[in-house]
Amino acid sequence: MSPTKKVLFAVVATLLVIAASVLAGLFLTRPGLGDITPGDTIDFGGHEWLVLDINGGNALIISEAIIEHRAYNYSFTSTTWEESSLRRWLNDDFYHRFAADERRRISETHIANDNPWFDAGSTNATTDKIFLLSIDEIVRYFGDSGELGSKPDGRWWFSDPYDYARMAYDVNGNVSWWWSRSSGNHDNLAAFVFTNGGIYMLGTAVSDTSGGVRPALWLSP
Repeated sequence: MSPTKKVLFAVVATLLVIAASVLAGLFLTRPGLGDITPGDTIDFGGHEWLVLDINGGNALIISEAIIEHRAYNYSFTSTTWEESSLRRWLNDDFYHRFAADERRRISETHIANDNPWFDAGSTNATTDKIFLLSIDEIVRYFGDSGELGSKPDGRWWFSDPYDYARMAYDVNGNVSWWWSRSSGNHDNLAAFVFTNGGIYMLGTAVSDTSGGVRPALWLSP
C-alpha cells in the first residue's frame, strides 16, 4: 500500500472511530428513562419536570414550576375538562412548543376526569397528550392521608400532612394556587390546590385567570 493510501486509510479509520464514539455518546446520554425513579427531576423541552411514576418504560411527569397563569376556560360557563379551553391550549399551542423529536416522545393517554366528592355534569374520559392532574392523581402522587376517601358532610376542602408537597411556585419563585382537571361541585367550577397545598374540592370559577398551570404528560424513552 502506498504511503498516500496509508495516510488516507488512517484518516478514514480515525473519522469512523470518532463518529462511532459520538453516536454512542448520544445514545448513552439521551434522556432515557431506565435510570430515573419517582421523585427525580428531569429537563425536557426547556422545563424542569418532577417524575411521578414509571410504568411500562414510560414516565409520568409534571412541571416542577407553574409555567403560566391561565383560566380553565375562557368564559364562566358550564365546562368540563373535555370542553375546556385550557385542555385545547395544552394539546395544541403548548404541545407545539416542543421540538418535533420531543413531541414524538409524548404519549397519548386515556384519562378519567371525576371529582370523588362531587358529581358535576359530564365527566367523560378523554385522550390527551398533555393534561392536568386530577384530584385522585394529585393525592396519589403527592401523598394520601385518607382524607379524600372520607368526606364529612358539608366539607368543601381538606388540608393534611402532605400540603407542603403539593405547594407550587411560578417561574419567578412566587407561591401560587394551581388547577386540577377535576370539576368542582358545579360544572362552571374546577377543583384546585391552595397556595398552602390544601385541596379545594368545591372549586373556583373556571374563568379565573390567576390559576396556575402545571402540565403533566407520559414521556417515552
